[in-house]
Amino acid sequence: MSTTFRDFKRGTTFDFVGMAVLPAGVWSATCQLRTEKGLLGGTLTVTVTPDADPAKPSSVRLLAEAADTKTWPLGLLYGDILFADGAGVVLATSDFSINVIASRTTTP
Repeated sequence: MSTTFRDFKRGTTFDFVGMAVLPAGVWSATCQLRTEKGLLGGTLTVTVTPDADPAKPSSVRLLAEAADTKTWPLGLLYGDILFADGAGVVLATSDFSINVIASRTTTP
């Protein structure tokens, strides 16, 4: 099952915070967004912040600045998040999609 974010206007800041249950460790993460044909449409910076209590989920922030999303193609972009720890463990999320639409107002 995949999650679809609501419509996202190209050329604006994409900023989403969610939660992920990860085993104890120091985790890094990456996220690429691809078109239906598999072409790279954009990337999201992923910041993982563990809870002080290791039994609780970590906070996961997905971010792309407005200048970066300005070139994203219109339509659906598909992605997942790959988490990796120093011991070589790699975990992937379920797929998600972002529906990129044109902005009616542009900045001067």
